Amino acid sequence: MADGPQIKASLQYIQNNFLNCYGRPYKIVRIPSLPSTSGQHPPSGYYRTYTNSVFANKAIILPTYRQNMIPQPSTSTKKIFRATRSFP
Repeated sequence: MADGPQIKASLQYIQNNFLNCYGRPYKIVRIPSLPSTSGQHPPSGYYRTYTNSVFANKAIILPTYRQNMIPQPSTSTKKIFRATRSFP
């Protein structure tokens, strides 16, 4: 069974019931995950996410994943972080 419906319901619950420290609703940004090197997503593959990133000193450290045997962050992921002002 896909995680999608449960994730969507959880995000909707958060947006309907919680505010951030400024009294505003949380801004939820969807970041696509890459398929595993086999081209599969779970349960056949493994998770390759960017949500385990670190923000520090006006910079962000993103994990890299091998694409054609070269470690690199996803171009679309960097665009999402920049567009949402989550990335310097």
